[in-house]
Amino acid sequence: MQKGNKKLRQAAIGKLISLINIPSQDALLIHIREQGFECTQATLSRDLHEMRIVRVPTENRGYVYALPPDNAGIMLRISRKNHLSDGFLGMKVSGNMLVINTLPGYASSIAMAIDQARITELLGTIAGDDTIMAVLKENVTKEEIKAVLVKTLPFIRNKI
Repeated sequence: MQKGNKKLRQAAIGKLISLINIPSQDALLIHIREQGFECTQATLSRDLHEMRIVRVPTENRGYVYALPPDNAGIMLRISRKNHLSDGFLGMKVSGNMLVINTLPGYASSIAMAIDQARITELLGTIAGDDTIMAVLKENVTKEEIKAVLVKTLPFIRNKI
């Protein structure tokens, strides 16, 4: 058993999450121990937080762990399929408010992808279960924010 090598453990966690759908910390803990790492639930929880790993909805109404967007802020990577596209329903702009509608359970994951992309035209987002509200900076037009979001989150291109 490997003890205490945080970088190697976190690399193994990232690799596991990118290769298989893992629904819970308990399941991930089993996999990481099978890889030869001594790890407690508390250590795993800290690793997930530091790595900004999140749980996202799946097609069968469950959840799996997913890696955060890369430094360019493009999209979450879940195995070989991006499940966020399934949950995005549409968006509307009114003044400096942007409202994004999602399927239940998808709003926080999509909002996180938007926040991590650090879109300069947005001041911030607030996510519920199936709705995201974002505040646009002054003088940002509907067309500008749509273009930026499509560039940042290409999976919404055919849904707006």
